[in-house]
Amino acid sequence: MFYGIGASTALAPRIDGYASVTTSSIATDWQVGAAYKLNSQTALHLGYKSYKEDGASRADGLGFCVNYTF
Repeated sequence: MFYGIGASTALAPRIDGYASVTTSSIATDWQVGAAYKLNSQTALHLGYKSYKEDGASRADGLGFCVNYTF
């Protein structure tokens, strides 16, 4: 079973910041980032994510995506 918490907040009129952490008995995942709203349906996201599973190397790095809601 996984459990976690996440939050987002407005940083500027078109920019939202977010953070979350999720964990289980074998893994932990956390991320932080920001989303820039281009319009009501499209946003650009830039964030940092880290994932660690017991007995495995940590996987982390920057990510970028375009989110389109239809």
